[in-house]
Amino acid sequence: MINAYSVFERRLKNPYTQKNYEIRFKAFKDSLKASDSCDELLAMHGRELEDAVIAHVNDLDKQGASTASIHSTVSAIKNFFVANREENRINWKWLKGELPKNNGKVKDRDYTKDELVKMWIQSDTRKRAILSLLMTGIRKGAIPGLRYGNLVKITNYRDKDRKQHKFESHIYKLTVYEGDPAEYVTFTTPEGANALDLYTQAREVAGEKISTNSPLIRDVFNTMNAKEPKPVTTAALDMAFTRLTKSIGIRPKER
Repeated sequence: MINAYSVFERRLKNPYTQKNYEIRFKAFKDSLKASDSCDELLAMHGRELEDAVIAHVNDLDKQGASTASIHSTVSAIKNFFVANREENRINWKWLKGELPKNNGKVKDRDYTKDELVKMWIQSDTRKRAILSLLMTGIRKGAIPGLRYGNLVKITNYRDKDRKQHKFESHIYKLTVYEGDPAEYVTFTTPEGANALDLYTQAREVAGEKISTNSPLIRDVFNTMNAKEPKPVTTAALDMAFTRLTKSIGIRPKER
């Protein structure tokens, strides 16, 4: 059955954009207690919609979501209305001016070695697994789509003379965006491989049965939901690392 949500979903061609937008739009939809079809959103008045979007992004801002995450959420919402030919219901220019401002507090830059060490020390098993992936150079937005089947354990290598050597500790080859034209390969460090192994062990001890199709990084879990893994969301990653970086002084704490 064709409804407003299915029209939106059908418009999303790239599988990674689709997953990202679906997650972000679902959070907005749920904040309004809208139905799965989302047809009622197309019947809302413009100012009512604008107020709903601003209320939602303000909630995200209070939870520690990054500026990029908030803008991605607004893009997902706008895409829904564009797909349904109802984009004029919202004054997007006005809305943009009402979004939470970065105010120069957080600048996009690479973390220093000292900052990464501090983050590693402050991190639990799950965050260290995530850090080990980010240290390979992959985009944060690629993490929700990664599965255990994207990992290949490597225990030896060949030098320039084709002589084979063994690593003191194994590493992992990681295939990112597998099956997509943007597919590429990267590698963890031995420390990163160990962090992923410890994270995997923690999940198995909690009762999860991990297969090649299991999410490489899953939602926060306990013994009650360990057997029902769901991929981590980019919004959850944003919030987790906003708190982490604030705790070591990279981002100023709120007064």
